[in-house]
Amino acid sequence: MSSSARFDIAQYGSGKQLDLKKYSPANPHGLSRYPAMPPPPLYHLRGFNPGSETQVKLEILESLSGGVDGRAQVLLCKVIKPPPASSTVNVGEGDHEPVPGPGTRIVAKVYDSRFWPSDYGAPISNHKLADGDLCCESYAYKYLYQKKLTGYPHLTAQYYGTWAVTLPRGKNKSMSVGLILMEHIVGYSIDELCDRDKYEQLVPDVSAPIIFHESNQAKDGEVCLELTKENRMEVLKQFIDGCVRHMHVGIAHNDAEPHNVFVTMRNGNDDLDKPRTVMLDHILTEVWSMTADARKPGCETHCLEMSSKPPHPMERYSVKALPNFAGWYPGHWVKPGNHKLFDQWLIEAFGPLEDSDDSPYCTFAVVRECIKEKKAANARMVENIKKAEDDKRGG
Repeated sequence: MSSSARFDIAQYGSGKQLDLKKYSPANPHGLSRYPAMPPPPLYHLRGFNPGSETQVKLEILESLSGGVDGRAQVLLCKVIKPPPASSTVNVGEGDHEPVPGPGTRIVAKVYDSRFWPSDYGAPISNHKLADGDLCCESYAYKYLYQKKLTGYPHLTAQYYGTWAVTLPRGKNKSMSVGLILMEHIVGYSIDELCDRDKYEQLVPDVSAPIIFHESNQAKDGEVCLELTKENRMEVLKQFIDGCVRHMHVGIAHNDAEPHNVFVTMRNGNDDLDKPRTVMLDHILTEVWSMTADARKPGCETHCLEMSSKPPHPMERYSVKALPNFAGWYPGHWVKPGNHKLFDQWLIEAFGPLEDSDDSPYCTFAVVRECIKEKKAANARMVENIKKAEDDKRGG
């Protein structure tokens, strides 16, 4: 590691302080379905004033992931100073949860382009990649927050806003980087809870209960979870339910894999009686309304948003849709002729594939009817516009 890299990464070391200023990133871009956008000047944030007032102070406790060549730096922090309770910044103007009080542990995900792997000879610069990742993930969290789908018991961690920090760059220069603040999820990814067999299927550790965290509330001082089939399927059930609820608001996850689906036994400072599933890392998450396709006439709303209920999981999930979770659900379900076992579990977990007042989901028959009604409404609108133009010419 070079001396400059050591200096750069040391800025995110334990005990360092981050002085945060409110920042509003550009619209999401960098994914193929989003409109393209040129990056801001190197070492700058688009539309950010480094001279603005510090609103939040954090102390870094430890690095959770990242490092040199590790892309975004994910840092466990302690809130030293949140915005004043009366501050409009902390109200968040409806786009994030207020930053919690002093002493609260919180996670900062920092998009510092210096820690992306070398872009020598690459078609896209690290600066542009980091800018795109920040804007995509920030918008996904903000959108899900506005849809009331963040924080316990939802699939997405609580979101505390997007911010900026100004850091030294060399002896006499500085740079600004963006970051998002989110709930600290104490737990493990599904990947971390498993080994792999020779076929790369997941092999859950069922040898003994897994210790998730220490707790004064627990009988023996530790909160544990056995990776029984029942508990694993509860985790998968929450994951699938969360995903179809995201589909219902126009969200598409392009990286919903075992490495970023986490299991926790805690909500804030409280222990949980059953596991909670949380999906982290949303740099590849797409919001339909912000895509180029949504700008086409009649395409402003995704078809799965048109119904009053999310789609039934049976309509969206199967063994073929979740091959990388094989082993977390019984591995033999992937064998030819056994796929129906997964389908049977979907019905047991989420109810029959039918439309009823009691079901929280809808079938594709309802979605197709919504599409039909939408097309008819668009046709009537076009006809009314044409009639008005004809009347105007005739008058």
